[in-house]
Amino acid sequence: RNNGERIFSNSENKVGDYFYSSYPCQIMVQGEPYKNNALPSSKIDSLKNYFHTRCNIFDKYFSNDVKYDFDILKHEFNHLNEGDAFFNFISIDIIDSTRRSRILDSETNIKVIKLFLNEVANIIFKFGGYIFKFEGDGLLAYYRETGLSSHIHDSFECAIFIKFFVENGINPFLERKKIPKISFRIAINFGLVSITNFGTENELYGYALNATTKIQKFAKENQIIVGGNSFKLVHPLWKQKLSEFKIDKQILEKEGLYEEMKLFLLDV
Repeated sequence: RNNGERIFSNSENKVGDYFYSSYPCQIMVQGEPYKNNALPSSKIDSLKNYFHTRCNIFDKYFSNDVKYDFDILKHEFNHLNEGDAFFNFISIDIIDSTRRSRILDSETNIKVIKLFLNEVANIIFKFGGYIFKFEGDGLLAYYRETGLSSHIHDSFECAIFIKFFVENGINPFLERKKIPKISFRIAINFGLVSITNFGTENELYGYALNATTKIQKFAKENQIIVGGNSFKLVHPLWKQKLSEFKIDKQILEKEGLYEEMKLFLLDV
């Protein structure tokens, strides 16, 4: 069986069940079951079908028959107008990439990284986010201010689905190919940034941007860490899924972060 069939062979609603147990769906869908396992804020009509379809193309990443979406997924950012704006960022990278590059041959390691980044970037786009930039074995994406709490909810749903997708889709595929599974970490953070144009390309500056990648370092294997500003804006039902992440003020100061900055873990 292919990976999609294996995951869904026991329960047609496994992805839907995963989200019911992972976040406060009562407020998101007014107590109604997901139709075809669809999340209300995503562009995915069926989570089950999306998972199944994407799992079936993983082998293409190890051939010459794969089309990467990197340029398309990043296209939106360079069309933003200059000025200040509130962004909600989501950042993700692979943990222990140095060890992986040592034990894997270069070609295999690069193919795994491209698989990971291309699939994660597509999920972010499907959940209404946009790619700011790719960095090594990670990426930084954003949600623009189209309703502050709503796009933070979108980023939470996105992060949860990425976690599910990697743990239940990508990693079993890699293990069958005798390749070490991927461990990752995700950070979500909200704040004000400045958009500046350099010719044909835009750039971002601001504390919120820098803080996102800083707090990501504090996350452990497969954890989702959330900044205090994102926490303040989410619905109370979401807050029930967030537990405070204690960290020494001296460590925050060493990283250039505000000593009073609060961090939270999204429990899934």
